[in-house]
Amino acid sequence: MVYSLDGRSLRAWRWLEGDSTGGLATPLLRQVAAWIAYPLDEYLKAHPVPGSVAVDSRPYGTTGIGKTFTEYSVRRYNLPRVLLLDVDGTVAWEGDPGFSSQSKPKPPFASYVDTPMEDLAERRQLIAVRRWRESWQRKGESALASGDLAGAIELLREAGSFNDSPFLDVQRATARLQAIEEAIENPDEVIEVTRDAGTTPALAVLIEWAEALETPFSKKRKAAVNKAIKGKTASHWKRAVKAAAKAGKGRAPEEERLAELTATLAELEGPLVRQLESDVQELGLQGAANAEQLPAIWLARNVFGW
Repeated sequence: MVYSLDGRSLRAWRWLEGDSTGGLATPLLRQVAAWIAYPLDEYLKAHPVPGSVAVDSRPYGTTGIGKTFTEYSVRRYNLPRVLLLDVDGTVAWEGDPGFSSQSKPKPPFASYVDTPMEDLAERRQLIAVRRWRESWQRKGESALASGDLAGAIELLREAGSFNDSPFLDVQRATARLQAIEEAIENPDEVIEVTRDAGTTPALAVLIEWAEALETPFSKKRKAAVNKAIKGKTASHWKRAVKAAAKAGKGRAPEEERLAELTATLAELEGPLVRQLESDVQELGLQGAANAEQLPAIWLARNVFGW
């Protein structure tokens, strides 16, 4: 917003202070007239505001309304001036918010910005996206990073409903769901990666994810995945998980249970076993309790990059 410290502009400033947009818009920059630099300092001391406040530039010894005010044709359009920016950075609306210097704005702070703001919010689904982003940041993203697809699946699907969304986290969530679906459609690459890494037990997680998404493998694809899982690595991992579960439920002193588990893990092979062994050394029985999650975490981080 561009303005001076006259009555109408101060009304506009206080309109912004009053959260006129219901939290949908954030004032990025308040551009103030060049001739009021000193009064502005005093005003800000008495009325601190969030965001940035800039004073227009005017070369020393010159006259005029200032560089930015000139570029924005303030002499023609007057003050205050509000620019409503779309989420992609383009100007969605520009104009006078419609205040009078004779009256103070009151809730609900009606202005000429209301209709374009409502149009922008509806077109960009801003309210729904804001709620989605709050949920995604609070639980969805961390759930997916830990391989817990069930804890993120609804948010992933909702992200896909925001067509052509410009928000990066929505785009990333949509891409992650697409990556899972593509891996289920054609698991050959995932099979190859897990074989090379010695973590084929993680393929069982992909089967679980397919069932959770209600897009199960074809019989041929599922047979290929199950064939890749079978072998010494899977057998050792199964024994490691069983030993970890036993350690968590035993009645013997914790030190004895951990010693027995550590001895069992030392006899087994595979990167997942070594990760479990490391977790047990660092976290004790808590590390053992997380054994069944390790294949999903490995798959999420090393195959899908989450």
